[in-house]
Amino acid sequence: MQLRQIDFINPRHGEGFSKYGLYCQPYGGQVIRQIVRMVDPSIQFRIIDETRGDNIDYEGDVMFGTAYTYPVKRLYQIARAYHERGKVVVLGGIHISSISSYPELHSKEYQNADAIVIGEGESVIPEIIADLKAERLKPMYFGHPVEVDFPVLCEEPLRWGWGYPIQFIRGCPWSCEFCSVPTMFGAKYRQRPQSSILQEIEHYHHVRRRTNYLMSIDDDINDPKTIYPLLEAVNQKFGEVRGGWASATDMNLIVNFKGEINHRFLSLASKTNCFSLYFGFENVNPRVLKEEIGVRKNSPQFYAKLTKACHEYGITVWGSTVISQLSTTWNDIDFMIDWYNSIEIDLMPWTILTPFPSTPLFNKIYREKSIYPQNEKKRARNISWLDLDWTKYDCCHAVWMPADADFSPEEYEEMRDWAQGHYIKSPMRNLTWAAYRLFKGDLRTAIYRDALKALYGLKQSGFIPNSILEQLFFGSQTTSKRQF
Repeated sequence: MQLRQIDFINPRHGEGFSKYGLYCQPYGGQVIRQIVRMVDPSIQFRIIDETRGDNIDYEGDVMFGTAYTYPVKRLYQIARAYHERGKVVVLGGIHISSISSYPELHSKEYQNADAIVIGEGESVIPEIIADLKAERLKPMYFGHPVEVDFPVLCEEPLRWGWGYPIQFIRGCPWSCEFCSVPTMFGAKYRQRPQSSILQEIEHYHHVRRRTNYLMSIDDDINDPKTIYPLLEAVNQKFGEVRGGWASATDMNLIVNFKGEINHRFLSLASKTNCFSLYFGFENVNPRVLKEEIGVRKNSPQFYAKLTKACHEYGITVWGSTVISQLSTTWNDIDFMIDWYNSIEIDLMPWTILTPFPSTPLFNKIYREKSIYPQNEKKRARNISWLDLDWTKYDCCHAVWMPADADFSPEEYEEMRDWAQGHYIKSPMRNLTWAAYRLFKGDLRTAIYRDALKALYGLKQSGFIPNSILEQLFFGSQTTSKRQF
């Protein structure tokens, strides 16, 4: 076939920014665009991102598509629309890869594509391009772990407040039972070349606006063997990252199992203008962490020490916590809200324990119809039902329930919504603190702790309508104006 144009589709994610947080450009599309250009510079490659309001015109000869679990049904709708116009469809990504070991699931879902990519797609893009041109496209391609050893340069113009994506490493050795990262990217840290990362930061400095920031996307900056040389190189070359940078990370990088603070990392992070770190706290109860959620790396007794240390270096602490259908009660919710606030965790997204395909948690619930602590099947609890409607896999819905649950799915969802809306207790007080710190000249704390907490609290309480935030971040192309 004559391959002139590829459309890379990033489908809209539920309610977009208003539900899932600040906007960051789709990194996977940027990577694939660079590879396509290396293979054949004559191919036009467009990134069509519904989450920022892009409309789909179906002009590409080929559609490339990827999605997480919760927006994948939207991706399938788009794929069918391309098919109806006689276009070729190639789908991949974490959900497509995750269901590959469940024939009864993928037999229907894979029908939406001419070709499926399992695993890390970067390794097979050149082969797919060659096969498209020769009209010998295979129904399935199997990618392998690959190092993105070239700079990935985001070319789309950045709007107010948007994040610029960057990836430091892939893989994670912790293998938490609900997490799909090790399944997709492996159980080892794989550091990208330092030179590529430095080139990306330099490019970001040229294209950014005053309100843009650098966002390290999955995976996290967890590997102590590589993060120190990288941050030292960033500090030496740029001094600091303009506009600041943020990332998820592991609490053990900040506080080890002995309770010792890693001042070396915090100092380098602060010097390079890190304004926020995100931690998967997941819960405050060690038993729930280990036996119900399958997290063995966290030490709740050191959460307070971690938060204090980050704040001393001017770094905002984001966290996440998990509501477990196996034991969480309203009293637990009240306790966690008060406790997290007492140790001054700045922002806390609340989630419901969700079994994503291919994770150990999903395999227990879906295949064994039971759930139990690791290697302790004698303590198994039966599962009453599992909902496979992927649109509910946003961590805000209860998609499975144990047979002996104390509450209904709707009550667990009410718990999550209530906790999310009441975690920040006094947004106006945070605004007052922001004004005070601005007056004192503490710009970083005023903006990234106090003002951000105030905005988040006002949003969650409903005081600031989601439509205003959509307008602020996406201009006139809000969710209601996006077209199929």
